[in-house]
Amino acid sequence: MKLLLDFYEQHLGGKVYKFTLGNDDVVKLIFKDTSQVFHLIGANHMYDKKFMDGTKFATEIRADNITLESLKKSFPKQYKDYVDRIRSVFCTDSLLKKCECLKFNSGQIPESKIKVKYLIIRAFDDANLHLGIDTHKGQPYYPKTLILASGNTRDKYINKADEKISIKKLEIIDIHKKQVLELVDREKAKQIAAQEVLKLADDWMNKEVNVPNKEKKNISFHLKNQLNSYLSSQKSVIEIKVKPLDPYLTGKIVAEAIRCFMKEQFKDRFFAYTEKFETAYQIDFKTLQRQGKEMKDRESHSKLEQKCTIRNKKISIDDD
Repeated sequence: MKLLLDFYEQHLGGKVYKFTLGNDDVVKLIFKDTSQVFHLIGANHMYDKKFMDGTKFATEIRADNITLESLKKSFPKQYKDYVDRIRSVFCTDSLLKKCECLKFNSGQIPESKIKVKYLIIRAFDDANLHLGIDTHKGQPYYPKTLILASGNTRDKYINKADEKISIKKLEIIDIHKKQVLELVDREKAKQIAAQEVLKLADDWMNKEVNVPNKEKKNISFHLKNQLNSYLSSQKSVIEIKVKPLDPYLTGKIVAEAIRCFMKEQFKDRFFAYTEKFETAYQIDFKTLQRQGKEMKDRESHSKLEQKCTIRNKKISIDDD
């Protein structure tokens, strides 16, 4: 338990996490001191509030009067229910830097007694860890509860939320010095990644591309595979420019930028280079247009299959 307080003081206490959300809402979350651990791990559900509060709880831990062993002995049933929350505190710093937000407009999660405005969420292996935060009379948000959902119930809070919102920017601020300790500009990182992918793709298509004779009848498909392999091989190059803006989700951002380019922009770039391909591979423009149309038709059919599968969750269109 002492290690828990040490972690809280070192990584969370005395800091403001200022989130700019994807809908441009700004959420200021304040971690004051170790007294907040009392509610965060659910200890308030173990003790009578008349005899224990956050400040006294932290003091008793420092004095070795409260340990994991003493909690387990004094509150065996509650300890079993809340031990995962105690352990999850050590993941809070990572959660805050790689998260999304679930918003509950009513200030309460439907079909529960949990009263929070937001759940800050991140996936850990086969579970989702949620930090519930709330506000009082327009004051900055404070950490209220930790919730771990796994197995079949992993996504239950996602399904109950009014909105699932991405994080555009995160500023970590020292409360006392009023200094920005760290700035994560996730939106800018995504923009840079997309720009670098487009630049690399154009550079690649401007060079001589080797297309075997047997592949010339389906040049668009062949070039798409070659370009995708090339961009994947250049991930580390792109990551160098993205990492200073977001060191926590660099790999994910770059991979998503490549995926989006291949899915949404490749066709346009393919037609932009038709004259080059006509000359290099002696394929007329009508053939390139036809190949491009076939590519679009295949993608449209794929999207239709996905919609059918979603609408008929129990019966896939691929079933006999």
